[in-house]
Amino acid sequence: MDWNQLLCARRQQQKEAKPKQFSQFDLSEFDDDYLSIISSQAFRRLQDKTQVFPLDKSDFVRTRLTHSMEVSTIARQLARMIGQGTDFLRLDAFAGNPELVSQIATVAACAGLLHDTGNPPFGHYGEEVIRDWFKEKFRDGSFRFRGRPVGELLNSVDRRMTADFENFEGNAQGLRILSKSGLRETSHDVNLTYAVMNTLIKYPNPSTDFRKDDPDVKRHKMGYYYAERELMEDICTATGTKAADGTYLRHPIVFIMEAADDIAYAAADLADSVKKGRFTVREFVEFYVKEADRLMQELPDKALADLRRDVAAAPPAGDAAFCDKLRNYIALRARGVDLSLAPPEEQDGDERTRVDAARKAIAWEDGLKDFVAALDKRVYSARYARYQIRSLEKALDRMEDGSARQLGTGKSVLRKSLSHSDTPEIEFAIFENWLEDLRLWGMYCAMFSFNSNYGAIMAGEFTADILEGNNFTDTLRILKRAMSSYVYDAQELIALELSAKKIIESLLEDFIRAVMYADERDEREHMSTIDDRFVHMIPDNLRMDYLGAKERVEARVAAGSQSRESADAEELYLRFLMVTDYISGMTDSYARNLYRITNGLD
Repeated sequence: MDWNQLLCARRQQQKEAKPKQFSQFDLSEFDDDYLSIISSQAFRRLQDKTQVFPLDKSDFVRTRLTHSMEVSTIARQLARMIGQGTDFLRLDAFAGNPELVSQIATVAACAGLLHDTGNPPFGHYGEEVIRDWFKEKFRDGSFRFRGRPVGELLNSVDRRMTADFENFEGNAQGLRILSKSGLRETSHDVNLTYAVMNTLIKYPNPSTDFRKDDPDVKRHKMGYYYAERELMEDICTATGTKAADGTYLRHPIVFIMEAADDIAYAAADLADSVKKGRFTVREFVEFYVKEADRLMQELPDKALADLRRDVAAAPPAGDAAFCDKLRNYIALRARGVDLSLAPPEEQDGDERTRVDAARKAIAWEDGLKDFVAALDKRVYSARYARYQIRSLEKALDRMEDGSARQLGTGKSVLRKSLSHSDTPEIEFAIFENWLEDLRLWGMYCAMFSFNSNYGAIMAGEFTADILEGNNFTDTLRILKRAMSSYVYDAQELIALELSAKKIIESLLEDFIRAVMYADERDEREHMSTIDDRFVHMIPDNLRMDYLGAKERVEARVAAGSQSRESADAEELYLRFLMVTDYISGMTDSYARNLYRITNGLD
């Protein structure tokens, strides 16, 4: 792949030339994209979409909008760090080319703003509800169109038509939102460059060809619908992300955006959860320490298992002597890392010299050299994860002495409320500062991985995320486990998710039934007055999008390249997409209010 192609400025609709007075300013096509995104309806709707806590009434917790702004900022800064590099890891591709780095950073920022625009109301749980509803319907023989089971009808034309709904995915929906400007010239939908659109395709696979357990991360999910197959081909051909075998590659900026997303939500969701009272900072520290210690205890056996899987000629499980040597190496490497990370007053130069000498003696033994390099990364990541929490522990200890003096023993309401708070404000401030340092470290590690693997990334051969296999990997793992342990199974979230299930299923039931025969030649024979009312509730722009897509199908029928039966099935598929476009575009509050109205509760 080549940056001249990757930063393709083509669009679905040709833009009018800018007024003459703007030609004197250094504004790129990607700067125009950024402005278009923040002015778009899809982006504004993120202000009332769930990040972690659905339908939350607090004014503190993050929404998808504030999360996306954080991701955008981190992605821009990370792209600049990659372009600048370090003294020992600077890429020739960006040397002396600040304009290229600036363009990459702007595209990365655009990707950060857009990456969640396809998410339905109520977060990832909303995705699951949509998938499960369609799976059940397509297996229901009574769910019919013109006397034929709908699932059977759609599959007879192309299996992707049912798989798109059964595997409904916010990433693919995001691309679909951006595709709308190509359906009609008078569209007011955001009309972005192909470079920016390509960075939204995290998983360049159709709904019938992905595997969650694939070694290549890009194969884990679907990334585009059957309806966008021609646009996908056009984008990837123009940007040079179409491989010689016809498959599609990840755009390099996707790796930057994905890392920014992981860094942003790992820190931000923890802060929101503490503020919501899911756990205290002290409880988090205790959890983190236990997890870091557990990672180190499990490391020898897990590292050896991974070596047998990933490294050629790895020692068999029964080779006890060989495995003992590697376990000893891991222990020595861990001790060496601890000594190197210790503050100056705790440094022990003599012990470090002894430990390093013993470790190197093992590393130099015949037959071990191929393995110790792989082990070094694993050990350093695990030990650094444990080291990260030390600064937070020390800051909290210092706070205890200072806050005790500050609060004193006064009996005022103000002092008593401070002293009895679950997470005092000063403690929370310390926690947020620690999280900020953690974000910076994550960005540095992401930069290091991107630049170290630059050749493989540009060749489309890099199969992991850039936060995997470096010194931030285990830290990120612990942060995610904290959320899983304290937040995702909380009773409040479960209750809200059950409410979300009822809302989305009810809306799907009403609107899918209503559009089944809408715009068909015999629609009046099949549609009730209530169906007609539901169709009229669908926004005009979505109905016009459907008609624009239908025109293309009818043109193929007229040209003899598509049968009438196939066209009828595809148009039904497009009407279903019109409904999922409408529902997935709703904010949490709008979906809840519409459910109450359509069910006579308001």
